[in-house]
Amino acid sequence: MKQPKISQGMIKALRKKLVEAMPKLIIYECLLMYLTNSPRLYNLLTTAAKLGPSIECPTPYEISKVCLEDEYKIMQSWINELKPTWKESGVTIMCDGWTNSINHMHIMNFFVYCSKGMVILKSIDASNVASKNVDYYLKLLDKVMEKVREEYVIQVVIDNETTLKFSSLKLMKKSLSLLVFIWICAWKILRKDLHLKPKRLLRAKSFGIKAINIIKAFVPIVKVLKLLDGDEISNQR
Repeated sequence: MKQPKISQGMIKALRKKLVEAMPKLIIYECLLMYLTNSPRLYNLLTTAAKLGPSIECPTPYEISKVCLEDEYKIMQSWINELKPTWKESGVTIMCDGWTNSINHMHIMNFFVYCSKGMVILKSIDASNVASKNVDYYLKLLDKVMEKVREEYVIQVVIDNETTLKFSSLKLMKKSLSLLVFIWICAWKILRKDLHLKPKRLLRAKSFGIKAINIIKAFVPIVKVLKLLDGDEISNQR
């Protein structure tokens, strides 16, 4: 049996009802406005329309316990699919701290970035840490490096906190693979050319020569770009 066609007038009337209902959910439940652009919301609406009004919404318990556990497993599976890429082309570890100006809660987030995507590796509440010194940050970075596997890490990107800077310098001295931090712009070209894994690439005799040649090629380009941007025009005059 064919479904009756819906006229344009009826579509407008139905959409008006949706437009009236949606803001009430977002405003009174304190949700973000751009939720309306989410493909997940569209998926929810289409699924609900297919099932009909007789199917009840999931309970808070189902969402917080059952569904959350399922989503966690799906996310872990996706991260495991990324890990072969970590081994193949290396990763960037990014560290960023954030302090709440009201309650002074200090959160540190560690991200792992590779060519196929970025994941939050871990988030640490450092609010109650009495001394956030160089050794403290060094231990954190060490644990992250160990979790990812040191040989996969090409570079570590940090924020401007002075203590964290000194910690990263200590980490660079401790880990040979982090010397690639200096040559990061040339990394893909070098690895593709030499067909070596991160640590072997660093020990290759031709690595330094090729890296220097690439940097020599980049320096004039950077100077020209700065001139075009006006960064050095005043100095040239």
